[in-house]
Order: sequence, then C-alpha cells, then structure tokens
Amino acid sequence: MQNYAMELELHLRAILATYTTAQLWRELERRFENAGISPTSDATRDMQKASSPES
Repeated sequence: MQNYAMELELHLRAILATYTTAQLWRELERRFENAGISPTSDATRDMQKASSPES
C-alpha cells in the first residue's frame, strides 16, 4: 500500500508541476464533460471564481 501511495504522490506532483490552476481546472472540466458529468453546479462555479485571478 505504501508503494501505491508513493506512486500516486509522484503522479500528482507531476500533474501539479505541469498545469497552472486555470489549466488544471479546464482539463478537469473537459474530463468530466467527456464522462458525461456536468461540472456546472453552484459549488463548482464558486470554486472556479475563487481560483481565477481577479481583474
């Protein structure tokens, strides 16, 4: 189990090093939409607003 956790951590670190917050959010939305899940709930919009840079 420890090996699995270490492997997962390495993958997550690689993903976080690759994407900015906005890019990661768009990628997650794309994957949700491809899976037929609509990420448009109020909570999702609130999280997206909180993670976007303020103008």
